[in-house]
Amino acid sequence: MKTKFTALFLALVSATAPTIALAHDNDDTYNLEIEYNSHTVKEQGVFGSGNSWSHTNNTTNWLFTYYFDEISTETGPRAEAAFLNRANSLTMPGGGNESSLGFEYFGKDYDFYVSLQNKENIHDQMHLGWMVDTNWLVAAHGKYSNFSGGTYGIYTKRVFSLDNGDFFNVKLGYDKNRFATTYNYDTEQFYVEMDYYVDQDLSFGVTITDNQDDYFDDSYSVEYRASWFVTDEMSVGLSYTDGTADKQGFLQDGSAFSHKVDHVLSAQVKWRF
Repeated sequence: MKTKFTALFLALVSATAPTIALAHDNDDTYNLEIEYNSHTVKEQGVFGSGNSWSHTNNTTNWLFTYYFDEISTETGPRAEAAFLNRANSLTMPGGGNESSLGFEYFGKDYDFYVSLQNKENIHDQMHLGWMVDTNWLVAAHGKYSNFSGGTYGIYTKRVFSLDNGDFFNVKLGYDKNRFATTYNYDTEQFYVEMDYYVDQDLSFGVTITDNQDDYFDDSYSVEYRASWFVTDEMSVGLSYTDGTADKQGFLQDGSAFSHKVDHVLSAQVKWRF
């Protein structure tokens, strides 16, 4: 799976990448984005009769994204500049606990969209979509995971320009997951993401996810986030997710089982050049 993904990835990059350069005609464009992410996850659970556990997991990673064309930030939210400009890009890992490789392509002449991602030893993922308008994407995706199985889903994303000069981003989606583990079961996720941009630089957002589970109890999660461009070239972001992956049920031997991610706290810093 990984070999096929890598071959397809390199073929697309070689076919679409022009000569790399970082020169800019003005201060309102950029080609390179460096991203640092930090995540803290607190989990707890119970297996059987009184066998409880809990732990906190911390991860960090660096990502480098090169855009093949200069991206203008003169109009629209700065955080949505790559999407609104239909910017083709290549993402490479730069160190940390997780390694991720990605390629994103917008067919500007034919309005189609392709995205490929490989997270080392975790999953391969592909997105195929259609740009209904300059600010509106409809897409489907499939993912293969080394640990669980397959996932497929559909989603739509649109950035609205409001009469008062602010902006509003909405993403609606549905995912179907197949967990091919010791206890085979399916899950479904319905989610909505919303971000309100007070201006080009500052935004507040929320993501609500409803998890429908064949084996464990259904659950939901809520993520709260904020992002701010301190300067034209640097942004900081913070998010807090509560109530994720709350699973309760019984194992095949009849013993009780529960697993809950109490919360996820994430911080992000981005630099543009």
